[in-house]
Amino acid sequence: MSQRAATSRKAAYDARMLARGLVVFVVVGLVACGGGGTGDDDIGPTPCTSDAECSGTTPACDVPAMTCVQCTDTNAAACTGATANCSADHTCAGACAADADCLSGVCLGDGVCADPGRVLWVSRDVTGTTCTPDDKCTFATALGLAAAPRDIIHVDPLGYQLAAGITIDKEVHVVGRGATFVAAAGTALRVIDGADVTIDGLAIGGAPGMNPDTAVECTNAKLRVRVATVQHAALVGINASGCTLAVQRSSVHDNGGGGLQLGGGGVFTLSNNFIFRNGSGGATGGGIEVLGSVPDGSSLEFNTIVDNHAGPGGNNAGGVVCRTPTFAAPNNLIARNDVNGNAGAANAQTVGACTYPTSIRQAAVTDLAFASPDVAPFDYAIRAGSAAIDMATTPSPIDIDHGGDARPQGAAKDIGADELVP
Repeated sequence: MSQRAATSRKAAYDARMLARGLVVFVVVGLVACGGGGTGDDDIGPTPCTSDAECSGTTPACDVPAMTCVQCTDTNAAACTGATANCSADHTCAGACAADADCLSGVCLGDGVCADPGRVLWVSRDVTGTTCTPDDKCTFATALGLAAAPRDIIHVDPLGYQLAAGITIDKEVHVVGRGATFVAAAGTALRVIDGADVTIDGLAIGGAPGMNPDTAVECTNAKLRVRVATVQHAALVGINASGCTLAVQRSSVHDNGGGGLQLGGGGVFTLSNNFIFRNGSGGATGGGIEVLGSVPDGSSLEFNTIVDNHAGPGGNNAGGVVCRTPTFAAPNNLIARNDVNGNAGAANAQTVGACTYPTSIRQAAVTDLAFASPDVAPFDYAIRAGSAAIDMATTPSPIDIDHGGDARPQGAAKDIGADELVP
């Protein structure tokens, strides 16, 4: 802003204040906004035109409002520690849960508000070329432009039909709470060739009557899936080979060949996920199937793996196939999965030599007090009286659940993806 424009805006502000009958006392030696924007209690905040005119507890200038505030998009230095985000009202706040919680309009999957200078803005039925909030572009255009420092793609909460799926071979962070990427065939999302990709909030895969072969495929790359949904693939929901994979606080459901298939030596981290109603009579692993040995550094804990299906065979499991005797998967809720329709089969819940400390593995769900396990929309959050409450006693650094609620709420953490909040 030029000095002339700033002077003009300040003059206009003073005129409005005088028009309301307010008296402004000018005291020689006082600097505009020098008191941190608090001003005199009788006349309200003194206007500012730049951060240089603000200090103290309100060190940033909200230029459109001409007011010193705690933080802005371009100056969030006051926001640290437990209140590291600049919220929509220009105050420092804790972890965000939705885009509306952030002044930048972008909440990442780890509860951090994105730096707006890093964001490329995507919508549907647009022709923009610069991918700004006022010139939104297609996903393909944004992906082509994505490179540091603009490496976050924000997708408007709409449905997007993918003719040929999406392939990503670079480092990029995609954020799309409320957005759905649907492909009718092939693979909806492929991550390949050393790419480093984070997916936050998207629903990816297919829809009833529109089913790609695979929802997400990751080969020799890195992929983080957070607060997302992987659904309605004809075959596997997530197929990872040689992929460093993290799936956290997500839902994987209604994938005909199984929820997740993990192989190729890639380290995996799966926590706080609902994995349900995957698999079929032709599946070898309904919920999760680990091909080969579990790589060092992998973890599988605090997941709810329920109502998944596998076909007949002693090496199949409706719940989890995992064969490494040195691998422990604690605090998981694995129930009512079946092999060939039989939830009571010895291998219905798990098969293989992996162990499951302080986990629940059982054929029935009656004592688990799920919210809605039998009627759509299916909901496997636990309710009061659940046998999972306070029973996850194997030590773990995980301190939140699928919904972001703190663990524990009671004497100990609850088994599975959900922590009951009294």
